[in-house]
Amino acid sequence: FLVEGVCSKKLELNPTGYKSPTEYNLNFKELIIVTEDNLKLFGWLIYAKKNPQNANTILFFHENAGSKIYS
Repeated sequence: FLVEGVCSKKLELNPTGYKSPTEYNLNFKELIIVTEDNLKLFGWLIYAKKNPQNANTILFFHENAGSKIYS
């Protein structure tokens, strides 16, 4: 299930440009996806700049160890 939340990682410790979508003026929401086996996946829902209600959705899972901000 999907829960709105705050990422537990210390994103402010990351280098400039890799901390948050706010660095790029993006409208976003932090989310936590809890899996059936209770694993918590942290992520960002970034809205389209134009017509977000009509925009396609891209769900991207990367294999980075530990942080969604390094890809």
